[in-house]
Amino acid sequence: MLYIMSTVVHIWLRYASGEGDGRRGYERTPPVEGRLYWSISNSDPEPMIRGYTDDDLRELGRLPKKVTNPGARWSEKPSAHPVHKQRIFRATGTGRDDRELQFLIYQRLSLRDELSYSCGIVHLPPGAPRITLARYNGPSHRHGEIRYKPHIHRATEAAILAGRKPEHAAEETTRYETLDGALACLIEDFRLSGIRARPDHPSLFHGHQS
Repeated sequence: MLYIMSTVVHIWLRYASGEGDGRRGYERTPPVEGRLYWSISNSDPEPMIRGYTDDDLRELGRLPKKVTNPGARWSEKPSAHPVHKQRIFRATGTGRDDRELQFLIYQRLSLRDELSYSCGIVHLPPGAPRITLARYNGPSHRHGEIRYKPHIHRATEAAILAGRKPEHAAEETTRYETLDGALACLIEDFRLSGIRARPDHPSLFHGHQS
């Protein structure tokens, strides 16, 4: 059972960090009864995301969040023949009507290519599919017109309505050059406290780490 769970998390992290973009095996199926579904290989359709407006997404981004496991450790995956290392933080925030909201923050780094990395934040709504709010990718690959430059993906209402991955849209950035620098940007952009990271370009920051 532990092996199965580890495999599921590994597959999801590959998907969340963008490795599944346009690759064989990650196939979008048509919307069913107004909801979006994704399938992996030939498995049964799995609910991916409900509708979010851009206002909803901005509100989730602005919400102050506290990391609850600041000592999260790195692990190498897969364990038999590692190709990358990763660690996962968890965070909470208080939303509307004093509801506690759950978030997951991940860092992932290839053991073979130091330019292949990703750092992202995921919202875990109760009783509903998770949604990646943003991911900060390294320059190891192209994304549309972005050619081998660091870039930030952010979830948008338009991507959700179009049936794409919510965070399909991306913009090139010069704010970071390393995985730690990417985490520093995520901490500032999504108002995270409880962990710190060294920014690659301190002059671009406003000291919002605690």
